[in-house]
Amino acid sequence: MAGASWLKVVDAAALGSPALQALVRAEMAETCVLRICKARPAGDPLAFWRGVGEAVGPASDAVEDSVTGQLKIVPGAWMDVRFEPDRADTYRHHKVGQPLHSDGAYIPRDYAQEVALFYLERQARSGGESLFVDAATVAEHASAEPRLYEALTTLPVHFGKAGAPGRTATILSRRDGRLKINWNYFRVLPGQGEAVDRLREDFRRFLEQLVVDGAVASFRLDEGDAVFFRDEEVLHGRRDFAAEQSGDRLLWKT
Repeated sequence: MAGASWLKVVDAAALGSPALQALVRAEMAETCVLRICKARPAGDPLAFWRGVGEAVGPASDAVEDSVTGQLKIVPGAWMDVRFEPDRADTYRHHKVGQPLHSDGAYIPRDYAQEVALFYLERQARSGGESLFVDAATVAEHASAEPRLYEALTTLPVHFGKAGAPGRTATILSRRDGRLKINWNYFRVLPGQGEAVDRLREDFRRFLEQLVVDGAVASFRLDEGDAVFFRDEEVLHGRRDFAAEQSGDRLLWKT
């Protein structure tokens, strides 16, 4: 989405680690999503990007077990989002498109990370475009539907995973002067009543229409690209992609 102030793209071919740290610190103070292209890491790219990411704070070191989904703390760890042909049970390892969501929607705030980081090691031969939309765009479009907008801003929703409640929040809120968004369709806990059930389905349809209408930024990452984003201020997803073998698409997150 060219010209979106919440999304910036930087060519980092001429920048080393100290310069990149300064750039990330400055840009993430003003924007929600920062895509960095053509960087040239010295040595292990995961160690390089983890070092760059320290410009905006320490990593949470929280990763999810690939099978159980349970959260665990592993110092220095990255979580792989790797295509696996035998794991159609989870978006993390499947090749189908993933709906717009927040990574931390169901994570207790003690483990929440203000700025998340993606690093793309291997891109699929086709497809796999990343999708991003900021909370302000969502709020602007939702305001045209008063009933939906009221529910988004006033109705508390309980989110959780792996049998444990994680977070309770309205989907749209304002904190510290910034508009926040908290959403994952599949992590809305059951048994919250008709109003939450209706909101869950209405907002899913609303977001799908935003994608169709072109109100969502869509871009295909190149291998080696990194993306910093404010997880509580944007939603992200991906389009489906072509893959057959394990690791045909591999993205790391921290």
